Amino acid sequence: MSSIRTLASLPGTSSEIRFSSLCQHEKTFAFKGLAIKYVHHGREDYLFNGERFSLHAGEWILLNSTVEGQGWIDSREEVQGICIDLDPETVRETETVLRHEYAGMQELVFDGGLFVHKRQAAHAGLLPLMGRLAAQHTGAASLEADEARELFWECSKAVLLNQAQNQRCLPRLNVARPQTARVLMRRLVEARDLLSSEWALPPSVADLAREVGVSYYHFMRLFQRAFGLSPYQFSLQVRLRQAQQLLRESDRILDVAEACGFEDLSSFSRAFKKHSGLPPSAWQRRFSSF
Repeated sequence: MSSIRTLASLPGTSSEIRFSSLCQHEKTFAFKGLAIKYVHHGREDYLFNGERFSLHAGEWILLNSTVEGQGWIDSREEVQGICIDLDPETVRETETVLRHEYAGMQELVFDGGLFVHKRQAAHAGLLPLMGRLAAQHTGAASLEADEARELFWECSKAVLLNQAQNQRCLPRLNVARPQTARVLMRRLVEARDLLSSEWALPPSVADLAREVGVSYYHFMRLFQRAFGLSPYQFSLQVRLRQAQQLLRESDRILDVAEACGFEDLSSFSRAFKKHSGLPPSAWQRRFSSF
């Protein structure tokens, strides 16, 4: 049955967490503070500041008061999503705390410089939180007050640190026009996330360059400027980290090598030893029991 249910709220503020399960829905948005839209199952479509975004399962988008637009759902099956509204004061309090812990923290979420882009939830530390919230909607009661405050803090912290990390990459692009730099940075972040999420069969650099809208070599230069690694080096690190995890679960090293996109066992073993300091077999013996 289609529904929208409030899971948590902070009294005296506009901070609220809602879980929705809908087949047909359309709404116009204008945000007071900060908002996170996350899709747990299915697809939601949005038009924000004249640009269209399609969010699929596991993806989220961050929005602030400079963003306006519409959202809609048109599906035969129920689409499940989570909306987190963060009151401006809640975000500012979180930011104040983080400024004392992290150098370079700026008040960067309440101005037009926020570059709106969809992300994989795993890349901002939001995935465990969203999983907890998705499971919570089946319970009989909403979150308790202290648990709700903790969740609002964790969500604020995750998106602020994620945004600060991306913002620090902007000057590295060495692009004169701020708006052009933000557009490029957003597309580079999406390319990076694609390399992270599709590690088993990563897209080619040529395909990513076309998505960003620049030439092959220009894309490689921009990517390395922003993230300190070439697209291939970044993808290789993602695949090798995944291989470490898979070696904990599989006895066959060849299966792990193939699952992580390596053409043969020898190339996998060389790359793995260089990355981890141990050959796959030795790493497996040391860590598979943990």
